[in-house]
Amino acid sequence: MLRLIRKCIPCCASTPPESDEGVTKASKDKSNQQPLSDFFGEDELSVLGDLAFRVKVVIDSTLPATLHGTSSVVDGVPLAIVNHRAPDRRYVILHELMHHQLDELGCPSLCCTLVGKEPESSWLVHTQFPSFVRGLLVQLWELIQHSRFNAMLVRVFHCGPESARDGEYRSYIARRAVPMYGLCGQGGHASLVRVAVAA
Repeated sequence: MLRLIRKCIPCCASTPPESDEGVTKASKDKSNQQPLSDFFGEDELSVLGDLAFRVKVVIDSTLPATLHGTSSVVDGVPLAIVNHRAPDRRYVILHELMHHQLDELGCPSLCCTLVGKEPESSWLVHTQFPSFVRGLLVQLWELIQHSRFNAMLVRVFHCGPESARDGEYRSYIARRAVPMYGLCGQGGHASLVRVAVAA
């Protein structure tokens, strides 16, 4: 499988240019852009520095359920785009703000282009392999970046990834369903598989 991954995916590291990737109609509409001061107090904003006054927040109802938020730059304005269903909006906003901070400090982004296709006889054909690999690369790089800022967010803002994940997993348990991330489609929608949950 590693040979197939190497054949299909030439990886690169680069700082992403301003693009429309991850940008929705809601985030392009300036009337939807809110200042961070709508979500954080003055003392918290002072900790965040200059970026706190440039980043705008967009609460977006079009993001898939599996995506709590994303960061993007539109017309030179850094955006923290937050899923309206996100269990902990403050953490998601801070999380996206930290990604903007890392970008501004020159932290590279990883991207991959699929140049090959899995063999028709392979079981990978049924797993939406290109989506799976893109998602896997994003998840690994995100974990590395998160290790740089999550401890500070817990120490200073008293919120972390657990607050967002706890709410998400409680909803899966209530629905008796688990997300199958390996089977995500291009839009990030996970297949939800019903399971028996023992209390």
